[in-house]
Amino acid sequence: MDILTPEINVSAKKDEKEGTEEALNEIFATNEYFAMLPVHSICGLKDKLRSYEDSFGKYCGYEIIGKRVIGKSMIHYSCIVNFELQPLRYSFTLYKPKNRWMLYNFKFDSDLVDELNESAKFYYIQ
Repeated sequence: MDILTPEINVSAKKDEKEGTEEALNEIFATNEYFAMLPVHSICGLKDKLRSYEDSFGKYCGYEIIGKRVIGKSMIHYSCIVNFELQPLRYSFTLYKPKNRWMLYNFKFDSDLVDELNESAKFYYIQ
């Protein structure tokens, strides 16, 4: 998996299982706070993500579907990460307190279709 943005570059091995873990290690390493968290909290996130990926088939690439900027020091990216059977959404919030970007928040979910269906309801259409 590769996540490339002007603010942060995380590259991983071609092997999907090792690649995801390596990418997460690399992006979490951009923020020293994550090193102070209990190991089980980061491992739990990695295990949950790995279980999703194991169910969804091989990694097929990603698309940045949203970018929101707050001032000059905070950016939020939303990406569709494509797998053979189903996509996941990865959300990255990056923070730049001084001169380098670091991960501030990371989450993932599979609620894309639910949100798309909800947005197509008549009360949203004007």
